[in-house]
Amino acid sequence: MLCYFVKRVLCIVLIGCLFVNFTGDGANAQPAPANPFATSIRGTDPLTPTEQQKKFQLPDGFEIELVTAEPHIPKPINMAFDARGRLWVAGSIEYPYAAAAGKGRDTISVMADTTSDGRYDKITKFAEGLNIPIGLYPYKNGVVVYSIPNILFLQDTDGDGKADKREVLYGPLGIPRDVHGLQNGFTRGFDGWLYICHGYNNDSTIEGADGSRIQLNSGNTYRVRLDGSRVEQFTWGQVNPFGMAFTAEGDIFSADCHSKPLSMLMRNGYYPSFGKPHDGLGYVQPVMDHGHGSTAISGVGYYTGHQFPEEFRNNIFVGNVMTSRINRDSLQWQGSTAKAQEMTDFLKCSDPWFRPVDVQVGPDGALYIADFYNRIIGHYEVALDHPGRDRTSGRIWRVRYTGPDTPLDVKRNEVVDLSVATTKDLIAILADSDLTRRMLATDQLSDRIGTAAVPELGKAVQDMDSATTRVHALWVLHRLGKITSLQLLAAASDRDALVRNHAMRVISESPSWSAVLRQGVVTGLQDENPLVRRSAAGAIAQHSDVKTVQPLLDALQTIPVADAHLRQACRLALRNQLQVNETFTHVQQLPLSAVDSQAIASVALGVKSSVAAEFLIAYLVKNHGEKEILPAVARDYLSHAAKYLKIEQIEQVVQVAQASVPDDLDLQLTLLLSVQQSLQQRGQPKTQAIQQWGKVLAERLLVSFDSNVAVWANSGASNPWGLQPRNSSDGVQGVMYLSSLLGGEDKTGRLRSKTFAVPEQLQFYICGHRGFPKDDASEANYVQLRLAETNEVVRKVFPPRSDLGARVDWDLGEFQGQRAYVEIVDGMTINAFAWLAVARFSPPVVSVPSVAPAQITRRLKSAAELVGTLQLQNLKPALKQLVLADNVGWSVRRRAAESLNQFGNSQALIALSTLIDEDVVATSLRAEICGLWNSDNSEQIAQQSKMILSKVMRTVPTRLQRQLAELLASTSVGGEVLLGLVENGNASARLLQNELLVRTLVATKLENAVERVDILTQRLPPLNAQIKELITQRTNGYGSSAPVLARGKQLFNQKCTACHQILGRGAVVGPQLDGIGNRGLERIIEDLLDPSRNVDVAFQTSIYILDSGRIITGLHRRKEGKTLVVVNQKGEEIRIQEDEIDEQMKSKISIMPENIVSEMPPQDFYDLAAFLNSQRKVEPSNVKWATERIDGRFRSEGVAVADVNRDGKKDILVGELWYEAPNWTPHEIAPVIDNGDGAHSYSANFACFVDDVNHDQWPDLIVIGFPGTPCHWYENPQAVEGHWKKHEIWHSACNETVVYEDLFGSGQRVLVMGWEPAGRMNEGTMAWFSPGDDPTEKWTMHPISRSGRAGQPAPGTNRFSHGLGVGDINGDDRADVICANGWWQQPAEVAEKPWTFHVANLGPACANMVTADVNGDGAADIISSSAHQFGIWWHQQVVDDGKEAAEIKFIRHDLFPDLVSQTHALHFRDVNGDGLQDIITGKRFWAHGPKGDPGSDQPAIVYWFEAKKDSRGLTTYIPRVIHQQSGVGTQFWMGDINGDGLLDVVTSNKSGVHVSLQSQTANK
Repeated sequence: MLCYFVKRVLCIVLIGCLFVNFTGDGANAQPAPANPFATSIRGTDPLTPTEQQKKFQLPDGFEIELVTAEPHIPKPINMAFDARGRLWVAGSIEYPYAAAAGKGRDTISVMADTTSDGRYDKITKFAEGLNIPIGLYPYKNGVVVYSIPNILFLQDTDGDGKADKREVLYGPLGIPRDVHGLQNGFTRGFDGWLYICHGYNNDSTIEGADGSRIQLNSGNTYRVRLDGSRVEQFTWGQVNPFGMAFTAEGDIFSADCHSKPLSMLMRNGYYPSFGKPHDGLGYVQPVMDHGHGSTAISGVGYYTGHQFPEEFRNNIFVGNVMTSRINRDSLQWQGSTAKAQEMTDFLKCSDPWFRPVDVQVGPDGALYIADFYNRIIGHYEVALDHPGRDRTSGRIWRVRYTGPDTPLDVKRNEVVDLSVATTKDLIAILADSDLTRRMLATDQLSDRIGTAAVPELGKAVQDMDSATTRVHALWVLHRLGKITSLQLLAAASDRDALVRNHAMRVISESPSWSAVLRQGVVTGLQDENPLVRRSAAGAIAQHSDVKTVQPLLDALQTIPVADAHLRQACRLALRNQLQVNETFTHVQQLPLSAVDSQAIASVALGVKSSVAAEFLIAYLVKNHGEKEILPAVARDYLSHAAKYLKIEQIEQVVQVAQASVPDDLDLQLTLLLSVQQSLQQRGQPKTQAIQQWGKVLAERLLVSFDSNVAVWANSGASNPWGLQPRNSSDGVQGVMYLSSLLGGEDKTGRLRSKTFAVPEQLQFYICGHRGFPKDDASEANYVQLRLAETNEVVRKVFPPRSDLGARVDWDLGEFQGQRAYVEIVDGMTINAFAWLAVARFSPPVVSVPSVAPAQITRRLKSAAELVGTLQLQNLKPALKQLVLADNVGWSVRRRAAESLNQFGNSQALIALSTLIDEDVVATSLRAEICGLWNSDNSEQIAQQSKMILSKVMRTVPTRLQRQLAELLASTSVGGEVLLGLVENGNASARLLQNELLVRTLVATKLENAVERVDILTQRLPPLNAQIKELITQRTNGYGSSAPVLARGKQLFNQKCTACHQILGRGAVVGPQLDGIGNRGLERIIEDLLDPSRNVDVAFQTSIYILDSGRIITGLHRRKEGKTLVVVNQKGEEIRIQEDEIDEQMKSKISIMPENIVSEMPPQDFYDLAAFLNSQRKVEPSNVKWATERIDGRFRSEGVAVADVNRDGKKDILVGELWYEAPNWTPHEIAPVIDNGDGAHSYSANFACFVDDVNHDQWPDLIVIGFPGTPCHWYENPQAVEGHWKKHEIWHSACNETVVYEDLFGSGQRVLVMGWEPAGRMNEGTMAWFSPGDDPTEKWTMHPISRSGRAGQPAPGTNRFSHGLGVGDINGDDRADVICANGWWQQPAEVAEKPWTFHVANLGPACANMVTADVNGDGAADIISSSAHQFGIWWHQQVVDDGKEAAEIKFIRHDLFPDLVSQTHALHFRDVNGDGLQDIITGKRFWAHGPKGDPGSDQPAIVYWFEAKKDSRGLTTYIPRVIHQQSGVGTQFWMGDINGDGLLDVVTSNKSGVHVSLQSQTANK
């Protein structure tokens, strides 16, 4: 009764008040009050919907209706329509605060028109408990939505209109720092992908089930498959894209809340984003120069329907939440380049609370607007917790055209329910003028009708009456995988440019490529329509083919200057071709014209290879002095060449750089440092030409800086200060601000101006932030005025927590005429909302510099380094001036001091120099240190240094005391100073308990050093007693510490890899630590805390006494001619000339600093010790392997072995071919398909098995094709040459890993896999298959799972599913079927009905899943490995006596979390005959191309992991290499191929076909 009452009241309210009409009349509209929109916090009171409706102004003939309002919906943030014409609305009361996990209160509502009168009379709350659902897309029986932190698929499985199932498609994506953009603008494309915007200031990692992975920072766009299988980045850049829309031509336009209101998105294009670099090809040209009066643009709608008058068609509408308007732009075209022409605003509202956050074109031809109705909308201008923020009000508005010329069919307001439309009716809608309706019909044809629509679609692509019908029919066929080359070629030559344009776009998405398609696309490059030409270039960009290079070069020559988008598309396509080295090399051999060479040079900037670098250098040499090569162009070419050129050609960069950009100091410095770094990375010494270049450059850099006129100086250790154009609150735009943002928001700095006479008044502008908006304002960021004489702060101001510069006025009359300076302080270390910027000082007593302070710092430090390294005596005075200058920053002063020390100085001064930029040292002390360089009297400097050291040692932390002591001890004079400091009570005697330090003192031949040390330390407890006590404490505490291996690994990488290596990672200075776990935990703890106790002689420290008296300690690394290279405690290499060494001695002290671990927090120590203890090294195996590549081409991803011709020798089968043993002669089984190089292609063979299917005593071949396609068996022709007869097993095999095993212990193998009904994705069923009486007919399907239903596939049956296996999980002696989501329990009597499924989380996308008792508890555990990421793991079955199967649980344990990636196939066999089953797997070669997955570019190693069982029954696995570069596919074969009784391995993948034969040596 209550439910009925609520529904009744709701219905009355909806019908009674939600659709109040208001007709706009522009001529009679009343002017708005004086600028009510100028403030971020609206000063007016909220209005009721009825009151607000009267405040709208619209063009004549348009009316606005209230669709719904509070309290029926919460604040709307996103809208979308479904095939039934229902409006889906995401509402948020949480925004702008993300709720805690599981505490979200946001909802999705569905609005329906149940009476077909055009009015939404029913609202259903479809989903609750969401967390800022800022993007949504209705899909099938539910909705795909982003709710922090996941992209979810919410489904209504029981038809009650409410979500009852949640599936994570992608996520977690990370916790957002800023909830403004998040993942928004969910929009389905023609191609079936879902396109998404990624918002400002957030970092997200998004992974698909197929292993695809992208990492996004701030503004970007990407696309995903709706089944969760794949993610791809679409564009790079923008600041805060919010909302997107497709045009009829297939282009995408997105709105942006921080940069240009509109951008046209080009695939792989880069867009400006707060200084982020582009890809070498430049940014995509913007489509507009205007800004619609604000940067607060949200939502975008593109109108194609015929309800609106002609002038409003092909217009783009965007919401402007600051001006409370709907802005309008008309798309104009310059060739294929879009231009958004600003039109009169479509809608204005004099109620400043109107906040249009989303705009959508409905299937009824009306424009819908989501109104976030609020006093405050700004994110940064107003605190997030401001009490004025409204959390309850929100409206949906609908704008219709009802003028006298309204088409009759529009006035009926009817929306057809496409969810029940027939194929014929849906195809008819493809001719509709309204793109929204066409797209909804397209989705229904592909998602609901599926392949059943193919015959009618085949007719539709030939429908000459409607170009849009042909276009959408093409796309549906493409989505279904049923389009043919003939259909594409016909479309590519269609009479209508719209069809030709889309034909090119379909080809760009097609995985297939052929000479015929290439010719069709090349013809498209010459099409009369520029949009077709641009789409043709886009198609070439997605297919590598050397024969497309010249057509692209020809096309570039004919592109009009104004058609920037066509030029960008052709350059992107050319770049993609040249990324293949063979293609670039081939192109260089062509007789290129000057124009073609210039085009290739400009594109080569986007090609990161030595081939591209060689081309650029040759181009610059050939064209030196040509007016076409501007300095900036030469800079880009040379920088690129310096990074990627071969070593032997590096000097060419020097020659060309000095000739090409003689006046660009920063460029030359950048190039010199790049060349130096390149040489260091490659282990090459600097050449004479580079040294001379450095000398000249250092002179010019130092001469270019005059410290007497420098305006600003940074006094922090870091220098974040750069120059950035920003806007000011008075409307002035693009003024250069002095900003800390560019250096990184977590960086700090204190910038001080030169002194000036205080004016009567001082005005300037400031912007920036004081911490996260939800937090209290920090006082660490500020600008202040100090009097020079007293340093008194007389004025201070904090940034306004806004990106917009706000004016500051200081009345300084009381200080007028006195000397003062301005300080800008960034003291915040958080990574967001922690910057400030200033500009526009008036009067200009100080000014924003022309060169950024950070850039000046880089110049000076680099120049100082060059002076010291090259021993440039003539520049010593200039360095002294830098040390003494108080306006260059501490880091510059230290670098200059250290360079001066390279010319010779007292050891005390050398030690003190290291403190100059240490923030923990008092500023006065640092200034005093720098002042030492004001004298040329060495005795005076030495005496003053001792006095300063006395002060320093009493005040600085222990870390710095040790640092100073070690430096002092390296010479006898310095050692005397150190002992004197201790003897006088100015330094701690504990410093002398460092054994290495004492040995260094002794090596300096300091008189009575040992006796003096003994006297000074005699009253201290012995260091070994202290260490012994610490070892006992840490050993006893380890057991209860719960160490974390991942954290231990992180600590190892941070603190140890400078000297130690594990599994090839880290430097080899100290001993490699592979297998250190064999020492045992007790020894590891000893070695960490007392590194010299057990140090190996090979790693004992050497002490070198130089002629100068200086002592150098370290490990001998190598000899280079007459130079010794030693490594110090930091892992840094030091070069010593042999003739400088006076004496050399060995020490028994480890180079490892004694305090590096002992001063760690205890938990960090335990984590590190645990990680090291987990590293176990083993003895070499007696198993050896010999690998042969029998075919270097990409044939398949699966392979099988059998004696095909019954000659007694086992042959290899890979789908279309079999290789006859012993010479591996190829024979065709079927016509051979060219699979390309695998970089962007796949095979139609994912697995191969052999069996005598037809019982004729000859082995037949079973081939599992590309996921979702049919699987077949090929009938052996019984030694008759020719193609084998092909028989279909089943029409659909969905898994990437299928199983062909003896499931029932009968001796007969069966095929286990998921499958889908024809044309219906995501309705998979798990089943086993066996041939019937007539094996040439389709095999019999026996269900394991329930039958899949729409959107409800059985676990592990989605197309491209990973992870499948069989094994006895519950110990009933019957093999169960396992997938990543759980396992099906085999019943005692197998009948044609579903098996019981037990849910279990058995890992992410994985390979074959096998069972084994890993931990010796008698229960079956599960072993598997990652298909597209790193990782090999096992899942422990939790044993509980008397348990039921439903109670079985699993706990994951990582075996090898980061050894090898893409382990897409796995076997579990006893390789070495010791009775234990070993793991055999390896890296799939280019699963998704050379960059598609983590570790894609690493060697494709094949491993076997030797099983070892300890006394407790626990199994461990030892990685052993079979071959370094053959890799596995999606399936490989193991068995005895050569009859020697040993298991061999055969693989086939994108690197070719390989055979690895095992042999064994006798055990010693």
